[in-house]
Amino acid sequence: MELKMKNKEYKTIDDSVTPKPKVGAYTSIGRFTADWWQVASELIDNTIVHSRDTKVIITLDTSKKTFLIKDNSIGIEGKYLESVISAGERVNTDDQVFSFSGMGMKASIYHMGTSFVIETKPRSEAGHNVYKLTPNFVVGEDPNSMLATFKTEGKVDKMRGYGTTITVSGLKNYPHTVNGIDKAVVWLGATYAERLESGQLEIDINFLQSNNKMTTFTVEPIKPLLTNKNAMLDTKINVGENEWEQEDTIKGDAGNGWEVKIKAGRKL
Repeated sequence: MELKMKNKEYKTIDDSVTPKPKVGAYTSIGRFTADWWQVASELIDNTIVHSRDTKVIITLDTSKKTFLIKDNSIGIEGKYLESVISAGERVNTDDQVFSFSGMGMKASIYHMGTSFVIETKPRSEAGHNVYKLTPNFVVGEDPNSMLATFKTEGKVDKMRGYGTTITVSGLKNYPHTVNGIDKAVVWLGATYAERLESGQLEIDINFLQSNNKMTTFTVEPIKPLLTNKNAMLDTKINVGENEWEQEDTIKGDAGNGWEVKIKAGRKL
């Protein structure tokens, strides 16, 4: 739009310019370097809440090139479906344990694949409402200049369990072997050790290979061997209790406020 302007000083033309989301934006957020277990953990984080224990089942199908993560958590209310795909917006911030930038889930999905489906049944809504969210585009197939729009659907299903299922299709980055999954299980076990040990979180991973062979992994808590110099067991060999040496909490006021618990220890 070309304007004929005579004033020598800046004059407001439009003070509420709203960018239109394009497919290229979703292409870009998936361009980062990470191990598969790190990307999967972003989606696991979204399932963990203060109000209840969580069961997570992941199914990786190498033949269909699909990744599915299903939980029995609190689900997503219908009014928040737009927030799920809006960059920088967070969902269930009051109850969700790990809810920071509002970008993790979106980036993880498009790092792994080219499209997705989210189906969710929220515990907070009466009437057994189930919602479905799908993009009207496929990254890598549709032009980056195309307007990025989404479709939301709803139904009533008394038989469906509460929680959320995310299915990512067109996988690009994922483990191709049992050994690759086994390594991811170790890292996830270390990442969620305390919650796994307490029973607040359960994670099973089903790995379906191209020969239709299914291997199931249960993620077990893995704690590092530590030595606490303040609680020595044997001073001669310099071995202390297998425990953290120091714990602290860092807090901030940004957004709705945040806090990060930090534990530090010395490896044995």
